[in-house]
Amino acid sequence: MASILYEFLGDHISIERVDLLDQLVEYTINAISNQDEQVRIVECLNSLNTLAKNDTTRGKTAVRARPGKSALSSDNEQLVDNVRSSTLVTDGVGVGLGVGLVKNFAVDAKYQQTLEKIIARVCYPLFECDLERNFKLTTSASGGVNIFHAACELCLTCLSLANRSQIRNIIYDAALVSLQAYVEEQRFSENMKSLQLDSVIPIYTTLEILSQLFEKSTNNEKGQITFCILIDNDWLDAFFLELLNVIEHAEDAVCGLVATILIPKSLKCSDATDKKVLILWERIKQMLSSSKPYVQDDINHSNNCFIVLCAFINYFHPNTNLLDQQDILAAVLSENLFWGIIQNGFSKGDSLTRKRALYLLKRAVELSEGIERLGGDGNEGTLVPLFQWRLQNQAALVKLWSDIILILETLEEIQIHVVMPVMTRLSKVIEATYLTASGWPLLHTSWLVVIFERLFQHATKTISRWGVTQVMSLDLSTCPIFSQVGSKFVLGPVLQALSDYTLYIKTTEKSQSRFSDATEMMLGFFTTCVASLPVDQAKVFLQELLSAFVDLRTKPVPLAFLCQSLARVPSFKAWGNSSMKCLRDLMSSGISTIQPLHRGAIQCFLMDSAINLMDAADISLHQLWTTLAVLNRDECMQRGTILWEKIANWLQVNAFELKLNTKVQSLFEAIQLEVIEYMTISHSDGTPTMSSAKEATKVARMLLLIVDANHRAK
Repeated sequence: MASILYEFLGDHISIERVDLLDQLVEYTINAISNQDEQVRIVECLNSLNTLAKNDTTRGKTAVRARPGKSALSSDNEQLVDNVRSSTLVTDGVGVGLGVGLVKNFAVDAKYQQTLEKIIARVCYPLFECDLERNFKLTTSASGGVNIFHAACELCLTCLSLANRSQIRNIIYDAALVSLQAYVEEQRFSENMKSLQLDSVIPIYTTLEILSQLFEKSTNNEKGQITFCILIDNDWLDAFFLELLNVIEHAEDAVCGLVATILIPKSLKCSDATDKKVLILWERIKQMLSSSKPYVQDDINHSNNCFIVLCAFINYFHPNTNLLDQQDILAAVLSENLFWGIIQNGFSKGDSLTRKRALYLLKRAVELSEGIERLGGDGNEGTLVPLFQWRLQNQAALVKLWSDIILILETLEEIQIHVVMPVMTRLSKVIEATYLTASGWPLLHTSWLVVIFERLFQHATKTISRWGVTQVMSLDLSTCPIFSQVGSKFVLGPVLQALSDYTLYIKTTEKSQSRFSDATEMMLGFFTTCVASLPVDQAKVFLQELLSAFVDLRTKPVPLAFLCQSLARVPSFKAWGNSSMKCLRDLMSSGISTIQPLHRGAIQCFLMDSAINLMDAADISLHQLWTTLAVLNRDECMQRGTILWEKIANWLQVNAFELKLNTKVQSLFEAIQLEVIEYMTISHSDGTPTMSSAKEATKVARMLLLIVDANHRAK
């Protein structure tokens, strides 16, 4: 890089150094204003940087051209030698540029004013402008340094030499305002006037400045002289808190820069590192547990959580002897919220989030080794934490978590011959959820749910079908999946997996049997679930299952098999008036557009389920008749059919237990009232309507079923 000093001053010109620096500043300002070539701007900035850092003993400076080089030419275009290979002569003693430290010169008031001018009129305008547009910025400049990097280096040099806080505050204030403006923008703030700014430094420029600023604030280079920029604790705290706001609302790229580079560097500058790590953890918990209405995309918000967590967990080191780190680490690893977000990451559709979750799991298990005891509050009121660690069980736990990590890692592959050999370890993982002699299982069943969900979502149908069969074959009496996770696993991922049409296709080997293996196992699955639950929980489960059927979007064949499985549940009083409404919604609108053959089969299975599960004491007579009126006569509900006989038999036993209208005292009065109300509505205008036709079907079926039930009683 040629020296701009020779071009500026000529050969053997004596001048006070502060005046030399000041004149070079004016020259650089003019070059920036005129939008000179990129190479010239970079040379001006680097020359300022070199001169500002030079030895500052008072005296006059002469710039001496090297042999064979001429002074500044008349056309002001010829550039000569490199500034760092030049020699400054101070009081007859030659000193190489860029070597000395600030001594007497830095305390000179005029020198400090010049530094302030460099920051305010040279660096700041370059930071806030569009360099690519104004200077046609390329990826590299002369010597491999572009305008921004040269300006940033010059700014840091001036900050290190400044002995007045007003000078440093120019950049500190601008950086802080830039962070605040970015957060407001991400939060969809329309009123940017509250910041009272004409212009704001772009966020990526600010992050680069802060990154180098934090790096220069600590001198870790042994045996070398470096310029150290002092940032007081108030500014460090202000930057740290604003960076926390940035990671909560930023896009992925900005969040990654802040979480992985800036926050770790800021922690190294701080005297209260452990305290700030706890503050960071509290902010992460806030991000995990609260939904933000101003976040553009929930997916981006979730991604930020994983980016920050991956950077946060790197703060800790395995088997650390630092007591403060041990306490913080134990607090983090005992939080169910921490493990819950990891589990949630594996259910995401994008592979990057799953890889981040897998990295967090590996690091967390690695950090747990050697800890005496881990385990926080239970999940959803249970005593079993999402993650527990006991030193006496460390060998078994290390083997268990190695299997879990390997299974989750292998499920990212799609080849059957790669995945299936590893899946043999799943049986050991299932056994780890069983209660031990101490009353505590080694593994919370929610991790089993994570593995099953990944199996259901696998791109290879053979593997996903195998996962369904593994769920169907679970021993629910020993595997406490309902008590720890609840019914949401069955009503959500399992029910959705059972809605896959390909699950019910018979393979070649099973061509002689009635159903596929998965179908045969599924037909008894709901019965197994009910049998493993207490009475109260089983009642709620059956009600929620019917509601889930209404919301399920699937093809006729899977729905028919699901209804058949529900119909096989033994007699159990679970469904009341609300369930009758769900049943009507499913039979009237949920299956109205499918083929008649499938629709008839589904209606028969649903009514078989209702006969087994209706609680007569919790169902009104009106609700029952309205539900029966929905059934299609040509498809399933005719007098003399098996379904008709089953309903008549149920009425014979339970009719007198049905809830009656407050206007009547007996079942026959209630029937009489239904007929009278129908006759009144039907003949009010003399013209039959669609609603009156449905009412006619309801009343006719009611009368015939009551007659048939009464006949059987006799």
